[in-house]
Amino acid sequence: MTETTSPSTPSTAPAPSAQSSPSAQSSPPSPAPSAGARTVVVNIRLLLEAGLTLEDVGFFAGCLDGDVATAPPSPQGLRIAEERLAVLEARIAAQTEIRDRLRAALRHASRSRPAA
Repeated sequence: MTETTSPSTPSTAPAPSAQSSPSAQSSPPSPAPSAGARTVVVNIRLLLEAGLTLEDVGFFAGCLDGDVATAPPSPQGLRIAEERLAVLEARIAAQTEIRDRLRAALRHASRSRPAA
């Protein structure tokens, strides 16, 4: 047999106090991010916006604190970008094929539908 408590039964656990909460305690302000940290974030965003994944971006970890946008690409960096592009193109081709089959099925269904 299982016990149930009624909605009117008060809880025996004390309510958490705002003063005992770690987030309510005063903490020193966080320092502003360094220029190097900002550069890393900007470079990660740049690579993600270009179409790379976080896994791809991990390869570039050693150069994220530099000028990724204007630095000459390394052969390995180019290979990673080309591989990502191939993956995207394969996905787009597969989706295009699915779209075309659906479009053809809809055209066929529209032609064979009796007039209202």
